[in-house]
Amino acid sequence: MANKIPHFPRFLGIGAARAGTTWLSKNLTAHPQIWIPRIKELHYFTRSAKYVGPSQLIDAAPLKRLFSRQKPYRQYRHVATKAVASNIVRPSLKKLMWDANYLLRAPSDDWYKTLFAQGYGRVTGEITPRYSMLDEVDIRALKALIPDLKLIFIMREPVDRAWSLVKYHAKRSRTPLADLSGEELRRRAFADVIGRQSDYEAILSRWRAVFAESQLLEVFYDEISEQPDALLRRIQSFLGVQVTGLADSDSRRKINGSFEEPIPHDLRAELVAHYLPMVARLSEAEGGYFTHWLDSYRGFAPVSLPAFVAHSSGVSTETVSP
Repeated sequence: MANKIPHFPRFLGIGAARAGTTWLSKNLTAHPQIWIPRIKELHYFTRSAKYVGPSQLIDAAPLKRLFSRQKPYRQYRHVATKAVASNIVRPSLKKLMWDANYLLRAPSDDWYKTLFAQGYGRVTGEITPRYSMLDEVDIRALKALIPDLKLIFIMREPVDRAWSLVKYHAKRSRTPLADLSGEELRRRAFADVIGRQSDYEAILSRWRAVFAESQLLEVFYDEISEQPDALLRRIQSFLGVQVTGLADSDSRRKINGSFEEPIPHDLRAELVAHYLPMVARLSEAEGGYFTHWLDSYRGFAPVSLPAFVAHSSGVSTETVSP
């Protein structure tokens, strides 16, 4: 049958976490010419333990994933439990077959292709933010596997992204932020996995070293609030599907929001000092939203810092464009 023909995806969303990837998934899924698996983050290419917080598919043995007490396998069981519940509430043979294939078979390149068989005839893809952490060796392996792959990378101002992740995980664990000490908040905000996914300069350098500029679309979280319809049209054009824009007004809202709680001033100042040099270099190289982020750091870091001095003397901030 045609819908059983295995094929690799045409595009990947490679990050960043807490930067609008769920919004992207929802709006791409709504397009009739695009097909995305029902589980948003497949984690196939980040199975290696060298990536912080390894994939729930790190081991090829389903029994180990079912019974091991290690953290990745607890995540696997969480995904499996949600899949079972979904099939109980809204039974579907297609859902059941896809879930069984993803959860019970051993991962391999041939297996990965079968995850997109139900999307035959449409532009298929998946979104796993952790893919942004792939090293150049694995990016080259991915390019060899899928030479014509298209990539979408959403970036969010790194200080806000770090704080959003702190709030998100506190919400999931039902931990009031007021119960966390300043040092604990700092430890969480500076977690290695957050820093590595916010190092946009290094991420862009690695992916651009392997894939052509025409294969990588840079997107900014700011655009979701400021111009969501234009953003979605740009993404649809990049993927080569009919350009329709937003399906409905509800598609404008952000998804997976965390509770409102302002970041402590001292923590923001520390994070600004940490990310400012990178943002300044990206601002000088590309302008646009990077320059907008750099401007937002004023008041949280000394204006005498070299990044601000260089920015003030030679970079225009009148226009913010992607």
